[in-house]
Amino acid sequence: FGSGGDGDPVQLSIFMVIGILILFIAIANYINLSMAVFSSKAMEVGVRKVLGESGIRIVKTFFFESLISIVFTIPIVLIGLKFLLPLFNSFMGLSMENKFLSSPTYWVVMLLFCILLALTTILYPSTTFAKTKISSLLKSKASLHSSGGIRLRNVLIFFQFMLLFTLGISAWFMNRQISYLDNKDMGFDAKNVIKITNAFDLGEMNQYYLLKNELVSSPQIAGITFGPMIGDGSGALAYKPEGQDDIYENLLSYGVDTDYFDVMGIEILTGEFKTTLSTADSGQVISLVNQRFINEFGWGDDPIGKKIILRPGSQNELNRKVSAVFDDFHYFTLKEKISPQIISLKIDPDFINTNILIKASTADLQATVQAIKIAWDKIQPEVPMQYDFMDDAVKRLYTKEKQTGQISVAFSLLAVGLSLLGLIGFMVYMIGLKSKEIAVRKVLGASLLQIIALLNRQLFSLILVSAIIGSALSYWLVSTWLQDYAYAIQLDPITFVLAALIVYAIVFIITGLQSLKSAQLNPTLALKNE
Repeated sequence: FGSGGDGDPVQLSIFMVIGILILFIAIANYINLSMAVFSSKAMEVGVRKVLGESGIRIVKTFFFESLISIVFTIPIVLIGLKFLLPLFNSFMGLSMENKFLSSPTYWVVMLLFCILLALTTILYPSTTFAKTKISSLLKSKASLHSSGGIRLRNVLIFFQFMLLFTLGISAWFMNRQISYLDNKDMGFDAKNVIKITNAFDLGEMNQYYLLKNELVSSPQIAGITFGPMIGDGSGALAYKPEGQDDIYENLLSYGVDTDYFDVMGIEILTGEFKTTLSTADSGQVISLVNQRFINEFGWGDDPIGKKIILRPGSQNELNRKVSAVFDDFHYFTLKEKISPQIISLKIDPDFINTNILIKASTADLQATVQAIKIAWDKIQPEVPMQYDFMDDAVKRLYTKEKQTGQISVAFSLLAVGLSLLGLIGFMVYMIGLKSKEIAVRKVLGASLLQIIALLNRQLFSLILVSAIIGSALSYWLVSTWLQDYAYAIQLDPITFVLAALIVYAIVFIITGLQSLKSAQLNPTLALKNE
């Protein structure tokens, strides 16, 4: 594919790894089922050898048979790309092109892949047939059912189910984390909040007060304030709290007006800052800190009146005194822990800080936006108002994560489908091999459950081992991914157990249905065919 667009490189890397794992599952499926097909050609190979056909020619025949079947899938792939690639580009914000139709290099790569897959498919059957005596080929249709063939098939099944557990469990935990991000309390109420993002264009503070007075009388407006909010970004400030000798550099500092906490639904835990502000002198700064700040420096007993030096030792050093404590809220995404914060207010602020935040009293936000635009145009007709909905701004913070989760689920379902198709084909093949044994056991009075246990004893052991290794890999992958989040879900061990039980149940159902078909056949037919 040709590249383009502004997609997240990390996301693309994740999808590339998932795609490669699914490709491995498909290849393991194809090789396993191809071995079953070639096993039925033992008699044909034996006859060809008797007629004097060389081993090299037989290998060439197998190779071209496999290659032709693979090449015939290319048109289906190209048709699928034609319809799926635009959807993927739209979803991911990319502009990839299908170069298989225009670039000779892509055609060469695709042809080499087909040749490599065909060679891989016939490698084991060819070497086995070459070493097998003609008499054995003519006597048995199961020349590939040697211990070596069984071992290879077991390895392929183990590899396939290991990748299935890795993808499935990882996708489950990724979507749980994304759901956690969606539902976690951010510490503020973003519902029905409209953010004017070009607040500085309004002009001086008197212009802001004109807008505020115009809007507060509207029944559609529940409150108006200014100040920063999640997604805006902010640099950390150096500070020195009272009682500390060290200087810290992780303080978020910004200014707001009196109604900021009411509009954003942020709770004041301690202190009456509005009372203090109402009696303050012109230019006097009233400061509030968050609960995280209080916990960090052990001010829980009596935080009011504590002093903080901002930018200590610099020419712009400032002294602040705590007038109130507000509840913690997330200023950044959940990938970062809540930092100590200080919010400053003055009875006569000098300028609008970052945004104007307006709380609508109705769910009809578009009508509220129109009312705000009318008021804005009265005060600043030369500059169009730019706005955003706070709910949307919060959701956009996790757009990439949601895309990753949705794609991972789709890919995992594809992996499950491929694995189940391969399992059905494999079980049909194995039941065919054991038809005589099943018939004899049925004549001797074996039950359906005993026949299923016979067919799946080794398969269940392989699934158990693949579940353990796949669970370990998924645990490592998800744990590594969750390291980017300061607030993350716990990896519940019961999920790994449930995944194994679900796969066991599916395998049991598939093998049970296939075994039931075999058990319903007349045993004399199987014995006569053998």
